[in-house]
Amino acid sequence: MRFFKEIWTFVRLLFTKIDMTQTKLEPWGVKYILGSGYKYMTWCGKVMYHLSKPNTSELTPEDENHENIHLRQAQDKGSWVKYYWGYLWEWIKGNPFSKKAYYTNKNEVEAYAKEEDLGYLSRRPEGYVEKYKLSNRKEEWKNGGSRSYLFKQYIKEKYKNL
Repeated sequence: MRFFKEIWTFVRLLFTKIDMTQTKLEPWGVKYILGSGYKYMTWCGKVMYHLSKPNTSELTPEDENHENIHLRQAQDKGSWVKYYWGYLWEWIKGNPFSKKAYYTNKNEVEAYAKEEDLGYLSRRPEGYVEKYKLSNRKEEWKNGGSRSYLFKQYIKEKYKNL
């Protein structure tokens, strides 16, 4: 029964209106719909975490900032459907069968680049995610070391003054 309730909530939230005044995501513990590779995931004003993983209900300030950057990106789009459609399109363009599709997605590049800058959201201009669009994702992935940890460090260094 919990599975169907999670799925119903997941779909229903997609068609809710974005609260443009929201500054923090609400936690949402799930059992079935979050993949094992994810620690957290922003979904329609909530930050999902897996109930079976210990200590994931408490976000670090950096994790919270990362997920709140996604909230701001969605607010820039004006609707959850537009945000997730754009996110999905970016992922498809990056070859969805490789990790680089996720890490080179402009939404993730911005979030990883600025997750440690806890004051970033207070000075981030509307629509700023476009500044993080990689012109050659395959080449940038190679330059960043072709591994998730190395690439995140590469992105943080590349965009530290942006």
